[in-house]
Amino acid sequence: MEDTGGDAVYGHIMNIAVRRVSQGQGGAGSKLLQRIEFECMVLGGAGAMQLEVRVSNLGAQRFYQKHEYAQVFMVDSYYNDGEDAILMMRWFT
Repeated sequence: MEDTGGDAVYGHIMNIAVRRVSQGQGGAGSKLLQRIEFECMVLGGAGAMQLEVRVSNLGAQRFYQKHEYAQVFMVDSYYNDGEDAILMMRWFT
C-alpha cells in the first residue's frame, strides 16, 4: 500500500504469477487478484490499484483489462532488459 501524501491511498501490485498450464482457465489468477484488491481496498482503505505490465505481455494486458484496469501511460525502459512498461490502474470509487 502506498500513501500518496494526502488522503489518496492505493495498492501496488508488484507480481502475480500463475503456472502457465493454469493460465486462461478462469480461476487462479482472478482469485489472486480479487484477494489482493480486497486486502488493499477493504482492509487497507485503498481507493485504487496500480501495476506495471510489459508492453510485450498482451495476455497480461487482456487479463487486467478484463478486471477493469485501464492503461494510464507508458514507462520507457522500465525493465532491466530495456523493455517499456504500461502503467495500469483500477479505481474503486
